[in-house]
Parts: sequence; C-alpha cells; structure tokens
Amino acid sequence: MVKFFGLQNSINLKKVKKAKDLNLWLGPYLINNLLYNISYFGELKIVSPMTGEVLTTESLGVKGIILPPVILSNAVFIMDENSNVFQFE
Repeated sequence: MVKFFGLQNSINLKKVKKAKDLNLWLGPYLINNLLYNISYFGELKIVSPMTGEVLTTESLGVKGIILPPVILSNAVFIMDENSNVFQFE
C-alpha cells in the first residue's frame, strides 16, 4: 500500500483577482531527510516526508524567487527575479 502525504494548506484556494497574488512553490527538495518547499514570496516550509506534517515555516527575506534553488553540500543558493544570488547555510 502506498501512502502519499502532501503539503497541506500551502495553496490558498480562494479566488485570486490579480496575478501578483499568485504564489509559485518550488520543490519539494529532500535534504537531510526533510522536505523543503520555497515560495515565490520567500516563504520556506519544512515538511516531514513520513507524516506530511509542516515542521516549520520561515520567511527567507527574499522575494521574487522564480528558479529552483541550487543545493551544494551544506549551502542553498537562491536567485531572485533581479538576478541577485543569496546563500543560506
């Protein structure tokens, strides 16, 4: 039997009046047995892959993330829509 656990409440299903209100989610990315989801507006959600429980939600302080992050060793590199690159460890 296969069980699927998704990120709950990550997508607001209300009617969106303007494109600027849409949120693009990148991920999930499996790092150290945790799923990382990053949004266009710089929100990070860390989810348990076993239960689907959201373990933490944080703001990265970066907006306009439209490309998937680059993950190298212990660092994550994120580029915003203005081509600024940010490193998180």
